[in-house]
Amino acid sequence: MISLVLLMYLLMASTFTVAKTAVLYMQPLYFIGFRMAIAGIILLAYVMLFKREKIAWHRADLPLFAQIALFHIYCAYVFEFWGLQYISSAKACLLYNLSPFFTALFSYFLFKYTLSYCQWLGLIVGFCAIIPIFASHSLQESLSNITAFSVGEICMLIAVASAAYGWIVMKKLVVDKGYSSLWINGTGMFIGGIAALIQAVVLYGFHPLMPKHGVIERWSFLLLPSHLDYYQTALVISVVCMLFLIIVTNLIGYNLYAYLLNVYSPTFLSFAGSMTPLFAVVFGWFLLGEPLTMPFFVSLAMTVLGLYLFYGDEIRVVRS
Repeated sequence: MISLVLLMYLLMASTFTVAKTAVLYMQPLYFIGFRMAIAGIILLAYVMLFKREKIAWHRADLPLFAQIALFHIYCAYVFEFWGLQYISSAKACLLYNLSPFFTALFSYFLFKYTLSYCQWLGLIVGFCAIIPIFASHSLQESLSNITAFSVGEICMLIAVASAAYGWIVMKKLVVDKGYSSLWINGTGMFIGGIAALIQAVVLYGFHPLMPKHGVIERWSFLLLPSHLDYYQTALVISVVCMLFLIIVTNLIGYNLYAYLLNVYSPTFLSFAGSMTPLFAVVFGWFLLGEPLTMPFFVSLAMTVLGLYLFYGDEIRVVRS
């Protein structure tokens, strides 16, 4: 069964590499808009065809659904994919390991959730883990610096914080309000996707593909006929990346995580997720030629330590 856990996080790591490839060829707003709108339609169609009893609307809960669309989908994914234009896929994946820490802070300040001394220590270590990776910038990141941080790093932190808050709203709708997670996700993805598409048209007109930048993904020549020009190649690669992310993230990943929750605790699965950046750095190095840097591994080790301190008591209970 542990092999399924490894498979899940291997798949999750691959999504950062695929996402990094996608933003080389399609405008991030268009990519997120198409991806989320399509995924939302698939989920909503499934609920309407096979789970009609799960369809529910209550006017008082509409603000919560709006927050799902805004924070859980639009802000989380738009800022993530925008940031991926400037940072490596491995760094993006590592920064997403801060999600449990953001969730804990939101729970503490918004819902008065109490934290132990070990959990506070874990939070401090976890956030200090970003220092080494922030101190190391690639040439592309250095050109986009606006403070000590690059544009990509700031975007990723906003994305992680938005996603963490979105999961809190999701829990409230599922646990307290009794809505189906499929219905919530489908609604949020569709609305968030349409919002991204509207913004993309306003900003770029109907020009979803990136202008030719001279960077062709190193394996594209193995996948595509040589007679295709750049824009045809960009379109094919974008569509393949989009389908891959919809299948792996929106369909397989969601259901596999739900299945594993019947076997393992959320604490164990969250801690096991700390291995994801290791897979991501291998994918990024092998498929995209991203460099392996010592600051990355220092930050990863500190993140794992922070997670262990934060979840320590629960992990010891699981092991016993």
